[in-house]
Amino acid sequence: MNLTQKLEKIYGAGEPIFLEEIRAAMDGYSSPYVFQCIRKEIAEGRLARFDESVYYIPQDGFFGKSSLNPSKVVERKYLSDNGKIIGFYSGIGLLNAIGGTRQMAFVYEIITNNESTRRREVQVGKSRYILRKARCAVNNENKVILQVLELCNNYLWDDEAAEAVLNYAKRNNVTMRDVLRYSQYYPAKAIRNASEVLYGIA
Repeated sequence: MNLTQKLEKIYGAGEPIFLEEIRAAMDGYSSPYVFQCIRKEIAEGRLARFDESVYYIPQDGFFGKSSLNPSKVVERKYLSDNGKIIGFYSGIGLLNAIGGTRQMAFVYEIITNNESTRRREVQVGKSRYILRKARCAVNNENKVILQVLELCNNYLWDDEAAEAVLNYAKRNNVTMRDVLRYSQYYPAKAIRNASEVLYGIA
């Protein structure tokens, strides 16, 4: 079984595979040998490089070999780890997605457990992202609560935005009680704005 066959069995074709995952699949081999195998698989068309330390197994299609969808790289790097949520979209992009503004995001904002700095900008494919360290660990249970708090802290600038945040909270059963559980991690402004927007939701 060659390296690509081994990786395909674990990750499948058309999915991002990170260098550390290739190293883990070749545990016991030296770094020079790992890179030699990677170069060989790429040269023979079985493996492709998307970006630094990011690879994928291309699939044959009508127009030739497939490329990797950048959103899959973002998803695996910053948003989800084996089905466990580790981050979320925030900022103008999120506000637009929930109907709170017509303004489009030219740079997407992500808050994630997989970032150690307060703010860092990266490019994945042709899209730019601002990464922010999560104020507290993001998980499946608190993702939407934290999204509401982030919007209330930074993007609650008019009635349209406030109504969109309220409706988003209602759709996801977020209450003021939920918000208060995370009050220690957010400025007083965020909690005050959230209480005004969510007033009446128990």
